[in-house]
Amino acid sequence: MPPQQRGEELQKIIKSIRDGTFEYESKEPVTTNWAQYDQAQIHEMANYLDNIRDLVEEADKRIKERTPPRKRGPGRMRSIAGGTTN
Repeated sequence: MPPQQRGEELQKIIKSIRDGTFEYESKEPVTTNWAQYDQAQIHEMANYLDNIRDLVEEADKRIKERTPPRKRGPGRMRSIAGGTTN
């Protein structure tokens, strides 16, 4: 349908609505099972967090594979008989 015809059709519909001649069949109201909805949201959030964890673990693994191990220094000085050496 060309844009001009769509505009004319829309104007006819708007006019019929204003005149009260537009025929509309209303739908039955939908009832929502909120307990079921809440449970679905909980499962969706758990799946979302699992996916994030998997992505972070994969990223950590890739970073560790690409990064050479750090050379460690001599470490901390040992204490002598419970005291510290200076």
